[in-house]
Amino acid sequence: GQDKAKFKGNGTINDSGNYGFMLTAVDGDPDTFRIKIWWEDANEAEHVVYDNGFDQPIDGGSIVIHQGE
Repeated sequence: GQDKAKFKGNGTINDSGNYGFMLTAVDGDPDTFRIKIWWEDANEAEHVVYDNGFDQPIDGGSIVIHQGE
């Protein structure tokens, strides 16, 4: 199997708005990275601001995932 880390949260862009974000990093062959940013309307529908589409292979460096304590 592959080790995967996923982080989700909320933040602002240029100090405004309320955006959700999700980062996914996979320690695999190759190592991959994905980022998605969106906002939700009053009906909780997602409106994607940015998404690199899928777990993109990185062409430099290395992702190593360590289990926290």
